[in-house]
Amino acid sequence: SYKSPSLAQRFPGPTYFEVPLVNAYTGKVSESTYLVYVERYDPESANIKSSNSQTFELSTSAKIKDFNLSLSLFHKSSRNGISTVSNRKRITVPTYNAEVRAGQKPIITQTGIRDVNFVYHSFSNDLKSDNQGLELILSSPQIKPIATTFNISGGIFRTTYQNNALRLGSEITNGPANPEYAIIGIYEATKRISYLSNARISSATHIPKISLIVNFTADFALLQKTNIVATQGIPLGYYNRAGEVILLSNPNPSDSNYGHLFIPQNELNDQNISRIIPNFHMSIAKDIKKRFRFSFNVYNVFNYQPYYINSSNNFVFPASAPNFGAEISVKL
Repeated sequence: SYKSPSLAQRFPGPTYFEVPLVNAYTGKVSESTYLVYVERYDPESANIKSSNSQTFELSTSAKIKDFNLSLSLFHKSSRNGISTVSNRKRITVPTYNAEVRAGQKPIITQTGIRDVNFVYHSFSNDLKSDNQGLELILSSPQIKPIATTFNISGGIFRTTYQNNALRLGSEITNGPANPEYAIIGIYEATKRISYLSNARISSATHIPKISLIVNFTADFALLQKTNIVATQGIPLGYYNRAGEVILLSNPNPSDSNYGHLFIPQNELNDQNISRIIPNFHMSIAKDIKKRFRFSFNVYNVFNYQPYYINSSNNFVFPASAPNFGAEISVKL
């Protein structure tokens, strides 16, 4: 299948950056001046192509006595995915001094120049991913003494994701005023392999005499792991405070100017979950005279709040507080 770029991607609008140069305000319009430099950036997307993907699926089902078993396998390859690429531009603007005068506009005098850096974004066909997965579903017959059926499902998935553009780190706003001090790291293109596995056990109890249906669901996050190689945290270069691009042929983590840009591997992989995370939900539906149905559902019905400590030694609480919902439907 192919997906064409959206109009916003094909014809992106201009981006404006404003740099205040003079802000001489006295409280009176006749004595105040505000001078701003505006930089306009027009993204170029003429070479954007359609993204494409291929999917292969295999599914089968079997009946084992009164149980139904189904198995699904899939492989999906995506190429030329459209992503946003960050770029940095450096311009030189003048600096001014404003001399305030009573009853008149201030006298503006240029005192020098300074460099300003902008981060702008453009679209590019540089995404590539491969997804594989296996899913199993087992359905039980109704257990008549309790008027309940059970459904067990689970799956395991693997995703390989990468792009081609070098990655810019977050800008460092504090630190020494040394012009050689690194404020933005330049890293190799993103490449990661993720594994995800989950399971679900659900039950449906139907009591015809009182027209009541009770559904209970238990979800289990069995595995969530992402492998990012250590080289993803080693800077290939950096922007220093003076706005210069410095390339590194042999990065040294002990260097005082850029050593802080190194990212430990445990921080790169801090989204991994080290334990099984369960969650429980319930819904109740009641039919009234075959024309009205009232239903009520609760997400995280037991308000179970598990937590774990990630590789960065931060506490993570994956479950949200209970959410409630109700619905009334009428058959005409």
